[in-house]
Amino acid sequence: IAKDAQGSSALHLAAAGGEPKSVAFLLQLGLPINAVNHQAQTPLSLAIQELGCSAHDTVEVLLKHGADAYAEASSLWGSAYAQSLCLGDPNLFALFAIEKEGYLTKEGQVRKSWKRRWCLLNSTHFVYKEKPASKTPKGLIAIAEMTAVTVKMDEKDGPPEMHISIPTRIYRMKDAPLPELQHWARAIQSQIDWYRLKVESSS
Repeated sequence: IAKDAQGSSALHLAAAGGEPKSVAFLLQLGLPINAVNHQAQTPLSLAIQELGCSAHDTVEVLLKHGADAYAEASSLWGSAYAQSLCLGDPNLFALFAIEKEGYLTKEGQVRKSWKRRWCLLNSTHFVYKEKPASKTPKGLIAIAEMTAVTVKMDEKDGPPEMHISIPTRIYRMKDAPLPELQHWARAIQSQIDWYRLKVESSS
């Protein structure tokens, strides 16, 4: 991947220039979304640093494609999430604002073992980390990919589970009281509904 003298890729430059259509195109070509330049800046953190509150459209595209909002960057404000807080612009912060957070136990994809994860929900992603202070998420699920969220009772009197469905997988969560899982499901469903409404209104 070609980079300039500062180690920035074409994606960094498009993000810093406030070009959301170019950003989306480059992501379709497969440029790594969380790559860092020589200043440890991702395209997301660089966009906010260079554009401030006017970065909204570019930031939205990057987040919807899985940009890591919590990765530390060597900027004045740190991570992209921290940058959005410092700018204080409600439209930009709404892209990151945490709707709900707390511990859930998540089933692994390969080994099918269950591990306790700190989970966060905002308007673009369901994020799960090892613990609240962890800087890098273990994974994330884009709201745009979600097809359904349900709470199911185990047929053998086991604990209730929350299932988040995307076209290629079902994510399973448990180890929270039934009312809490139902609250999680309602919060996630509201973000799915909001996203679908936004897509419909823009088409």
